[in-house]
Amino acid sequence: MTNLFVVSRFASTANRRINHLLDLADADIRTIVVRQIHGKAERQIQHGASVDVDLRGRGIYPANVALALVASLELGLLSSFPLSVSLYLGALKRGLFSALRQAAKRGEAATVLIVVPPPELVVLASAIRRHFPDVVLAIDWQDLWSPDDYYVRPGDSRHGRIVALERAAMDAADLNITSNPKARTAQLLLAGQAAEGPGSERFLAIGHAYEGERAPMRPPPRGEVGRPRRLVFMGNLFKPPKVPGDMLIAELGKARAAGVDLEMVVIGDHELSANPAAVAALPPFVKAIERTSHEEAVSYLKDADWVVLLLGDLPNTRVIMHAKLGPYLASGTPILAVVPEDSYVAEVITACRVGVVVPPGEGAGAAIAKLLFDPPAERLAVDDAKVRAFDLEAFQRRWRTILNDTGARAGRRA
Repeated sequence: MTNLFVVSRFASTANRRINHLLDLADADIRTIVVRQIHGKAERQIQHGASVDVDLRGRGIYPANVALALVASLELGLLSSFPLSVSLYLGALKRGLFSALRQAAKRGEAATVLIVVPPPELVVLASAIRRHFPDVVLAIDWQDLWSPDDYYVRPGDSRHGRIVALERAAMDAADLNITSNPKARTAQLLLAGQAAEGPGSERFLAIGHAYEGERAPMRPPPRGEVGRPRRLVFMGNLFKPPKVPGDMLIAELGKARAAGVDLEMVVIGDHELSANPAAVAALPPFVKAIERTSHEEAVSYLKDADWVVLLLGDLPNTRVIMHAKLGPYLASGTPILAVVPEDSYVAEVITACRVGVVVPPGEGAGAAIAKLLFDPPAERLAVDDAKVRAFDLEAFQRRWRTILNDTGARAGRRA
C-alpha cells in the first residue's frame, strides 16, 4: 500500500484536477489530502482521509501560530514571503511531516504530490527531500510560476529568488508534471535540462480531464436567426494581461456593430460578484452570473451557442492548458477560442476540431462577426479519438502508471 499525500493550499471544489487526483484511491493507493482549512466549508473538497492544518483550530491559536512560525523559520521562508504566507506554509510542513513519520512507523511507502498553484507550495520540496530521502516526491506544476507575470514580473526584485526556488524544487522532485508538451519544453529550459538527455524522464505532461459522458457537438446557428447568439464565458474575465476581458468586450462590441446580434454571459467571475459597480458598468450585451458550483456552471453550457476561451498574447499563454478546456471539450458546445494561434490551447482545439481560433487583439471583432454568421463546418467535425485523450479515465490511468512506477525513484537514488 502506498500513501499518496496530495498537498494543496485549500483543496477547493473549484479545482477539478485535485478532485481527480484524490479519486485515484484503489487497492494499491490510499489518497490523503493535506490542506489548510478553508474559511468556506462548502467550497472545500470533502475527503475521508485528510491532514487538516488550521492556525485557528481547537482554541490554541497562539500555540498554533508559534509552531507554524518555527516551521517557517526552518524552511527559511521569512526572507521570501509575507508573514501570512510563511505561517500557512509552516503549518502545512508540520502537518505533512507528522503524517510522513506516522506512515514510516507503519512500514508503509509514501508518495508526496504537491499540487500548484499557489506556486509557493514548492518550497516544501527541498525540505521533504532532506528529511525523507526514501519518499517519492512529485510536483504537479500545471503552469510555471516565474514566466507568468500575473504572479511576478521579470523586473521584480523577487524574480531571481523565485526562479531559484523553482529550480531547487525541480531538482528535488522525482517527477515534475506539467499540463502539456509545450509546458514541459518550457520547464526543461528553465531547469537547464536537455529535452532527451539523462534526467529528462523526470519531466512529464498530463493534461486536464473532463468528467462524465461527452455530449455530441451541437452545430451553432448560421445566418439570420431572429435572436442574439449566446456566448458563455466561465471564470474570471478581467485578469490582464493574461485574460484581457476589456479587449474582448470591445471586440465583441465591434462584432455587434457589424450586424451580428450577440450576448455574452460571464459565470463565476468572483471580482464581478464582489463589485456591483463593475457589473453595472458592463455594456448591456454582457450579463454576469454570480459565482456558482462547477456543476451548475457547466450546465449553462447546454444553452450556449458558443463557449468562449480567452488568453492574451503572451509567451506564457502559449504554453498553458486552460483549466476550462477539459469541460469545454465535453460540453458539445462549439468553442470560440480568442487565444494566440501558436498556443497549446489553439493546437488542441484545431486538432480535435471542436472550435475556431481567433487571435486576440485588434481585428478579433471582425473575425468573430464572420465566424458567428457563417461557422466553418470543417472545424467543427469532431475528432472523437483526440477528444477522448482528455477524458477522466485516460487522465487517471496515466497518473496511476507513473505513481506505481518506482523506476524514476530507483534511478535517482542510485
